Amino acid sequence: MGIFLATVAWSMPQFGLLLIMILLPLQTLSGSMTPRESMPQFVQWRHRTRIS
Repeated sequence: MGIFLATVAWSMPQFGLLLIMILLPLQTLSGSMTPRESMPQFVQWRHRTRIS
């Protein structure tokens, strides 16, 4: 994902902003920062039905 974002970005500051906008929500919704039980129902359902 980082290589893709670096390809899309025209400069290092733009890459940093893209990284924050993309990776922060992904990390928050992954269950690493908050327990899955405290997430909305549709996110809990998505975690249970995803293919590992």
